Amino acid sequence: MKEIFDIYNSDMLPTGRTFCEQKELKCGEYGLLVHIIIRSRGKYLLQQRALCKKYYPGQWDATCGKVRAGESAVDGAIREVYEELGIKSDKSEYTLLYKNIYAAKVLLCIFLLEKDFDISEIVLKKDEVADVKFCTLDEMIKILAPSKNSEYIDVLYNIK
Repeated sequence: MKEIFDIYNSDMLPTGRTFCEQKELKCGEYGLLVHIIIRSRGKYLLQQRALCKKYYPGQWDATCGKVRAGESAVDGAIREVYEELGIKSDKSEYTLLYKNIYAAKVLLCIFLLEKDFDISEIVLKKDEVADVKFCTLDEMIKILAPSKNSEYIDVLYNIK
């Protein structure tokens, strides 16, 4: 089944048009991506991308994914966390940390999900996630810094 995504303009507003993963976006068109920084009992959860992934196989990262057509950014975040980790959450547990044009054709929203759970409660979606681990904020920044730009890392440093 092909996933369908909304096309956004540079003002970060939906255009009313959609695209599927294979379609190339034009100049001034953007897809919406969410990254979810998960904090549980003062520790941060990182996930290792499955080795079968087309992009960045085996890389440690925050939970992330594309927002589907008709979803809000926070609804996409809730869905991604559940699909990839089996963790149920609701809007009240999310704080928007960042929203901006992040890269060519990418609008990025970074959320903080604050939810206490044990690592044993996680159910990995094996074609998406190979492993998970908890770490300190400093450890997370050290792991993510080589693959993120300075703006992204600044968001992490400013987590309260």
